[in-house]
Amino acid sequence: MIRPNSAQRIVIICLTPAKTAGIEWDYFTINQTRNMYERFTDRARKVMQLANQEAQRFNHEYIGTEHLLLGLVKLGGGVAATAIKNREVDLRTIRLEVEKLIQSGPEMITMGKLPQTPRAKKTIEYSMEEARNLGHSFVGTEHLILGLMRVKEGIAFNVLTNLGLNLEKLRDEVCKLLGTGVERDEMYGGRKQKSKTPALDSFTDDITELARENKLTPVIGRQKEIDQLATVLSRRDCRNAILIGDSGSGRRSIIHGLAQQIVEKTVRNSIVDHRVVLLDQALLVAGTKYRGQFEERVKAMVNEMRRAKNVVLFVPQIYSLARLGLDEETGLSALEMLKFAMLQNQIHCVGTCTSSEYEEFLSADSDLHRLFQRIPINPLTKEETLEILIGIKKVYETYHNVEIRREALKATVELSEIYLPHRVMPVTAIGLIDEACARLGLEIGPPDVYEIKCHIKSKVHQIEDAIASRDFDEAAKLRDEIHVLKKELEAELKKWKSEPGSTGVVGIENVIAALSLESGVPEQDIADGNNAPKRDK
Repeated sequence: MIRPNSAQRIVIICLTPAKTAGIEWDYFTINQTRNMYERFTDRARKVMQLANQEAQRFNHEYIGTEHLLLGLVKLGGGVAATAIKNREVDLRTIRLEVEKLIQSGPEMITMGKLPQTPRAKKTIEYSMEEARNLGHSFVGTEHLILGLMRVKEGIAFNVLTNLGLNLEKLRDEVCKLLGTGVERDEMYGGRKQKSKTPALDSFTDDITELARENKLTPVIGRQKEIDQLATVLSRRDCRNAILIGDSGSGRRSIIHGLAQQIVEKTVRNSIVDHRVVLLDQALLVAGTKYRGQFEERVKAMVNEMRRAKNVVLFVPQIYSLARLGLDEETGLSALEMLKFAMLQNQIHCVGTCTSSEYEEFLSADSDLHRLFQRIPINPLTKEETLEILIGIKKVYETYHNVEIRREALKATVELSEIYLPHRVMPVTAIGLIDEACARLGLEIGPPDVYEIKCHIKSKVHQIEDAIASRDFDEAAKLRDEIHVLKKELEAELKKWKSEPGSTGVVGIENVIAALSLESGVPEQDIADGNNAPKRDK
């Protein structure tokens, strides 16, 4: 039994609710917190333990942002500490500054874990949000420091500011160490104006932004379909479209073409300021453990689109939304929630599906049948496909560091139609020439490049295994190793491309070799025109 002297207090952290409802609430809170920390790496968990120890050392009855910062400093390792050191701030200086601002409480004996202040809880929430925004399945020290920096009030924020740290540059440093770009300053609360569509930013990819950065493959042809789509989106009523065609017919290229023309301001004035975003259905569902979380995400996206009025939501395989997030009690799916907004002409939506998928999943619903203007996307002819290959030739030459002969492009179209008759143009021909370029690049490229790529691929599989076994610390370590390997790969490729004679030439023989691998027909038979598969009647 503990016997404190007269100058001591005993603080026992326990739950003694007087009512049954209180017991249920406390039980839920404990389990929710326990599940939350399962995603923490060993280093991040250690920081939480050290923060608890630091609070006890100062005889505090709570864990605040100052204790979390002290825990990060005391740990001394990890991405967070490295980022701070890279900004030329000594960790010992941070500790001294924190200790100047806080005072020790009356001497006491503490049993159990100390509760967190609202700001400390907010830090943890922000940390988990940072991990999700960066596409990580775990929470490490880097996410904790980003979470601390988003809590604008509190001792931790004041200390970092007093030391002259430029918080935006510190965020950039963290992102640099993680191998992540720094274009999304809005989600970190930097000097840029906060995004007005945080839900859309989290669960979609901005296609117009990709077009603005020239990251989309040029769209050749399909002007008729792009004009038809732009006309539908400009309508007053029923301004939603569904692109119906076989997989590989180029349905997504219609959206890419629209985004490129929006950026170039060559579309109708009514949609010239619109923003096209691609829904990531997997990301929308990820992490929704409790009932109502999925519905809240969809509602948030719909509300943002209603307010913005210039967002075009692109949903590939839109029929899958009919089953996504389906609530057995209400019968509402993601598609139903979008449908209510479309019925009121409050949002723009563009989907894709095949003819059979449309008949099976969408045509039976009279509202959806009326809401979506159907735009058929037919496979291209050989001549049209060849025109596309000629148009995008430079893109693949630059990417693979090769030169593609015109006769190779023509052979790609001709041989694809003969030996891959069940595939759809133009994607089949584009994939074949891409494969031929990639194979030649491996043959003439530096040997180290192939080895580095194999290492990266192996470590990616190891990360998946680590996450599956909840070894998040190992996953974080492997992620850092992949970042280093990617830098080595970039350096090797840059060095190789600068050397004379590094550019290979893709000819008909390279196309035949790639086609043989794809179709299973021997190269000599393809060259002789034999063993062509029979077409379905």
